[in-house]
Amino acid sequence: MRISRINPVTCTMMAVGLSISLSACGGGDSAPKNELDIGFHSKAPESIQIGTNGLANYNGKTKESLFQMRTKAANAQSNLLKAPYAPNPSVFQIDDKGSWWSLKGFLFRDAADKIDGPSRESAFFGNPYLLVCPEWYADPISRAQARFPKQSDFANVFPTYLPPASIKIFPKEQREELVYNIMPHYNMIKSMSAGNWPISNIAFNLNAYNARDFGFNYVYVDASKSKNLQRYSSEVKPIGQSLSTSKACAPVCNDLTGSADDLVGLKLKDVPAQCHVLLWKEKPSSYVVPADMTVDIIVNGG
Repeated sequence: MRISRINPVTCTMMAVGLSISLSACGGGDSAPKNELDIGFHSKAPESIQIGTNGLANYNGKTKESLFQMRTKAANAQSNLLKAPYAPNPSVFQIDDKGSWWSLKGFLFRDAADKIDGPSRESAFFGNPYLLVCPEWYADPISRAQARFPKQSDFANVFPTYLPPASIKIFPKEQREELVYNIMPHYNMIKSMSAGNWPISNIAFNLNAYNARDFGFNYVYVDASKSKNLQRYSSEVKPIGQSLSTSKACAPVCNDLTGSADDLVGLKLKDVPAQCHVLLWKEKPSSYVVPADMTVDIIVNGG
């Protein structure tokens, strides 16, 4: 089984690490225009450690209350902002008081209730400074039938989420570093699977609507500075991601929509690994044009 927003199946999500470089330039979505105070003239400290907000159940919450929560999380780091933050409605087209696909319901597509429990997107919407974040899944995996006779037994103990171990932003360097330690989760999944399960079965999608909310609209996964990945981008693509309604569950719920092909189905060869992502506000003529932001997703092997 595997989890993917493209091919619904059964399995898991984990996470890994990233390093991000940023700079300001024009373009992007319509107002409000959120902008990070970064670069040589930034007044922010040289480095800022940011905590994570945990998973939460968003079912039935009003759009206003969710926007207030996100605004509070962003403005808590006001020294990173050129102006007070406000969610961009073109990125967040949330159904007011709607249902949200749960993390467990998303990972285990045959679950009876796909909205019960912590909401899948709370990991990203609730953490606006996770500008680009890996969404990990296993491809493929089969449960050890003797140990887990029922799929529900497997789902109840499966490790579904791994938050970043640390988030650091270096404003003057125009760089963010997110660190994830994947090996404990990989070893647990391996112990629960039937037969050999190599680390090359770990794949990931990139969630980048937080970057889009801060005005970064184009993405490219750069092979030249990546390591131990099985595929990269073919060309610079628009991010295009938003939070809006989907018919994937409930029968309609809030979910990530609009992922470009180059943001899904990336896969590890081995660890340690690195995924080097370039982001721009305006569309560049080529990927060799200096990026407004660079993201290094680093998978620790120890």
